[in-house]
Amino acid sequence: MKYITFIVVFLSSTLWAQLQSVIPFSGVETFIDIEFLNPSTGFVVGNDLQLYKTLDSGKTFTQILVPGNTGIADVHITKSGITFLCGDGGLVSYSRDMGNNWTNISLTTFPNSRLRFIESLSPTMIVVAGENGFFAKSNDLGLSWFSSTTGVSKVNRVVFRDHNRAFALMEYGALSHTTDGGMTWKPYFTSYFTTGLKYFFDLNGTWVFVVENGSLILSSDQGKTFTFLFASESYTIIGSWKTISNRVQFMSSSGRVFVYPWAQASTMTFPVRTYRNVWASGSVVYATCDGPDIVRTSNSGNSYQNSFISFGDKPIQSLVINSALDWIVSGNPSTGTAGMIARTTNGGASWKSVFEGEWVNTCYFINSTEGYRVRMRKLDYTNNSGSTWSTLLTRTSGVIISEQSFNINDGFFVETDSLSKPRNLSYSKLFKRVSATATQQLNLFGSRLTQLKFISPQNGWVLKDSTRFYVTKNAGSGWTLQPVVTPFISSYERKGDSSGVLVTQTGRIMQTADNAASWQTIFHDSSVVFQSVAAFGPNIIAAGDSGAFFLSRDNGTTWLRKTSNTKYHFSHVEFIDTNTFIVTTKKGGIFKGDLSDSLIAIGGEPKDEILPSTFLTGNYPNPFNSSTIIEFNTPEGGITGLTVYDVTGRMVHSEILTATKGKNTFRFDGKSLQSGVYLYVLDFGGKREYSKMILLK
Repeated sequence: MKYITFIVVFLSSTLWAQLQSVIPFSGVETFIDIEFLNPSTGFVVGNDLQLYKTLDSGKTFTQILVPGNTGIADVHITKSGITFLCGDGGLVSYSRDMGNNWTNISLTTFPNSRLRFIESLSPTMIVVAGENGFFAKSNDLGLSWFSSTTGVSKVNRVVFRDHNRAFALMEYGALSHTTDGGMTWKPYFTSYFTTGLKYFFDLNGTWVFVVENGSLILSSDQGKTFTFLFASESYTIIGSWKTISNRVQFMSSSGRVFVYPWAQASTMTFPVRTYRNVWASGSVVYATCDGPDIVRTSNSGNSYQNSFISFGDKPIQSLVINSALDWIVSGNPSTGTAGMIARTTNGGASWKSVFEGEWVNTCYFINSTEGYRVRMRKLDYTNNSGSTWSTLLTRTSGVIISEQSFNINDGFFVETDSLSKPRNLSYSKLFKRVSATATQQLNLFGSRLTQLKFISPQNGWVLKDSTRFYVTKNAGSGWTLQPVVTPFISSYERKGDSSGVLVTQTGRIMQTADNAASWQTIFHDSSVVFQSVAAFGPNIIAAGDSGAFFLSRDNGTTWLRKTSNTKYHFSHVEFIDTNTFIVTTKKGGIFKGDLSDSLIAIGGEPKDEILPSTFLTGNYPNPFNSSTIIEFNTPEGGITGLTVYDVTGRMVHSEILTATKGKNTFRFDGKSLQSGVYLYVLDFGGKREYSKMILLK
């Protein structure tokens, strides 16, 4: 009896330590607050409720540890440079040296208070406010506090017009005022019921209340009468400030900047992103957005610049390694179509946006100057290393979900009608491109084609329904549908004219040497969810959920394994060279790893793991009428899976069998099936074999 032996070596935890982040804030999806002392020095707060500091206008940030941090929500910097912050659990703290040292003055008598606003009115006077109308004030820099209640809604902002008179701007359009420095509060009625009130300004006697939906409430007679300016559209206001020309500017989450009194020349529109907060001083505006990122302008919106590139809000769509230093990633948000493509040409030291806007697929270069990028319905081309792009091909409908070009005139692409439709209700079409002309080669309804990969202009594969492959050897003149491999194929890699390797979400690593006609399982662990595979010479990497990472240096004969159960789920992996690789996470993190430093065997000697083989004898009779006997042999007892597919690849039967050591037989009943050819597959201990049977009625 024949056995297949695999050596499985368990890695030490040094693999995880050797992963070096090459893109900022892979664990942070957005910045919820921003406050700068000047255009170069300031802080942001991440959605992880931690504090980050920059000294170079947001190009780089360093995490600042705040003692007693229970969740930071707001940061305020005075003109003299003192930094105040507040947050959950009554957190209040300040620093006189831009975050190097902190003094904790938290509200210990109000441990359940959730503070959302803090401001210093003088060198010793501080006010805080937050959920459920909570307000507190200290006149001695936090040595003592008194508290009061402005109402029942969350307080967005407290604006003091002098040391005694102030407005509390709250959710649901609630507005309260005080005339005794916050000791007591009374409702203040504007006759307008709105969404949350966000900001208040006094423009030479004209009161301006900025409403969360972009509307304005105005009073030119000190609150005796009010007028309401409705927003022409519904906006979510994330920031507002007074300009040096005594105007009010307010910015929406979509990047629109409005001006009151209205001045068309003063309006700005930031690039399409989802914005969270804004800081402005003179003509300098920094806006935080999902990613996280900071988009900044210093010339009243004539041009914009990303402080850095990150993908925290855009799960990675594609990862391309053009060279040792030249990498390109693309990502799309879970909802919406505001995708982004970014490129580094210095090994991750800095990144530049290649494209931002609609849904994107991939971007790659076939030589040092010529490159291609795929947007929702467009294929773009550059011949100057990406300095400028022109559109080669435009589709009027559908979405281009996979593409490969060989030169400006020749290529292939796959189109589907919708990204949101279920597979069985959508179509997939495969086209050959000659210049801007597309000729249809495959047209499938109720199926989805993905992952188009050519090893040469003549030899290509495309994955159908994550179970089987279409193959061409003649530049697409004909496509052959190969037999079903396995369900849930998540990624595959071409290794030569007829060879390839794939991984599945059911823990399989499989190889083919005959152009996807048959596949051999070379590793199986049902507890692993594989998402990506990469090959470089004899080296193969398979990566997946919960830090799963497997390496073979001998074309899959032996495997080194790492299952770290970290919080990171790997999504893409690619080799840079024989020892280094790039791996991405489902949360937008991008890491560089070094195999030579990381793969250290522990736990004693390597363990030989014998994977039992299943030897399928066949079925008899064949052809058969109604029922047939399937015979197979197993080296030991265990669970065996039987799956039957029709010629279209549709699963028609699935059953779990209990096998005994040695010869096994199973009677398959085909009474409910129509006459035809069927493929049946047996799974046992990581080994898979299949055969055909013919039902004649």
